[in-house]
Amino acid sequence: MFFILDKMKYRRQMNKLNNEIKDIDKHFSNQIKKARKEGNKEEDAIAIIQEGSFECLLIQHEKDILTTSYLTGLANKLIIPLPNKDSDNWKEHASHYRTLLTDKGIYDLRGRIRREQKERSEVFLRWIMALTGIGGVLIGLISTIKN
Repeated sequence: MFFILDKMKYRRQMNKLNNEIKDIDKHFSNQIKKARKEGNKEEDAIAIIQEGSFECLLIQHEKDILTTSYLTGLANKLIIPLPNKDSDNWKEHASHYRTLLTDKGIYDLRGRIRREQKERSEVFLRWIMALTGIGGVLIGLISTIKN
């Protein structure tokens, strides 16, 4: 149950960041069109593009931090070992002084998490099937005893 709440919170925050990127893109696209329409120099448009790219890059870093925090927290709850810090699964994030998962690290850790969740759900389903079978046997016994 807690995993579902964590995932909902993660998805909400990720959607918020994605919407911010869309808003920034729209804002800077309008500024570029306005600058070109007014006949400004091409250097002005390039400066606007660079500023917009920088803003999007900052949000992308926030998304990387969010994804790393979510996956490492989930792995810790499931008692799954994190990838080795010396491997190519991690990268240094200079502006936040922390290490973040690379795309390969995200892929590997998500695979481990999915396998663990699948194993846990299989154990739960086995118990449910066993209890259902026992319930069926009891109902059968009761109906034969009554007749």
